[in-house]
Amino acid sequence: MSDTTFASLLDRAGNSSESSSLIVPKDWMQGRAGYGGLIGALALKAMRARVPEERKVRSLQVAFVGPVGPAPFSIQTDLLRSGRSVTTIEAKVIQEGDICSTVVGSFGGDRTSAVQLGPADRPQMPEPEAALELPYIEGLTPAFTRHFAYRWALGDLPYTGKGGREIGGWIQFREDTDCLTEEWLVALADAWPIPVLAMLTEPAAASTLTWELGFVHLNRDTCSMNEWWAYHSRVDSSERGYVHEQSTVWDPDGRLAVYSRQTSHPRSSPESGPGRSHVPNLRVGPRSSILEILHIFLRSNFSSRLDLEHVRAPKTTFTIENRDGNLKINLYEYRY
Repeated sequence: MSDTTFASLLDRAGNSSESSSLIVPKDWMQGRAGYGGLIGALALKAMRARVPEERKVRSLQVAFVGPVGPAPFSIQTDLLRSGRSVTTIEAKVIQEGDICSTVVGSFGGDRTSAVQLGPADRPQMPEPEAALELPYIEGLTPAFTRHFAYRWALGDLPYTGKGGREIGGWIQFREDTDCLTEEWLVALADAWPIPVLAMLTEPAAASTLTWELGFVHLNRDTCSMNEWWAYHSRVDSSERGYVHEQSTVWDPDGRLAVYSRQTSHPRSSPESGPGRSHVPNLRVGPRSSILEILHIFLRSNFSSRLDLEHVRAPKTTFTIENRDGNLKINLYEYRY
């Protein structure tokens, strides 16, 4: 199956005759649900049709009421108000008669103001070429991540049993495009795992309840470059089963582009928390995730070679080196 381009999905959402019968392709799923960043981007695209072009998106408030599955769904928009400066629109994502998501967007033209404060600076972290490349492996990593290139630069990886306060790195679309509008940035901003997954020692799902985004336009062109965008996320609190985090995205020139706040619910058992970590044996089976494999070597200061066996693929090998905290992965015909 060939990948479904993000551009083609946006085109359908922006076409009123097709937005009533949308489908999340398999390569844009996140477990049993459609990728949240895609849902938010499609809702923004549908709202755009009802907003004057000169009014830029200033904020989005997203509530993920329930998962958007593989069945057809529609996006219904409602103009709440259009004043002299600001237009407010609500979008509802509806599937099989149920509301799966609601999105409220505020769109406003530029204003003259005496209040001017510079945006937050990008944190110091290794450049993309010096950061850890996270590979996509079909059947192991979430399907939607195949559309993004990642470079991990700050914080501990998920399921390593330590850290959990912050992560950071670089991201860009793998898709060939030279024009990233705000819809593309919505997808970029949601593509990373929540930092607290690093505290766990085994894979666990996490569901987002609410997501708020703010857009900083500065003098950025309508179309931005598809190069390396910087990302940083920090957890404010995590207790009683709910995580509150804030994240920021900077454009390839280092200028603040998007900030967001998110409330999520990681579904994990107490047995998988910090303090219960152990180094698993070196047998890697068909259900092992790439992060579990990385976990083995991040906690071991040696180099090794593993043999992987899978019922659907011939035996393949790869090497992972971890020396003084520097991780290098060499994959050889590793197909899932």
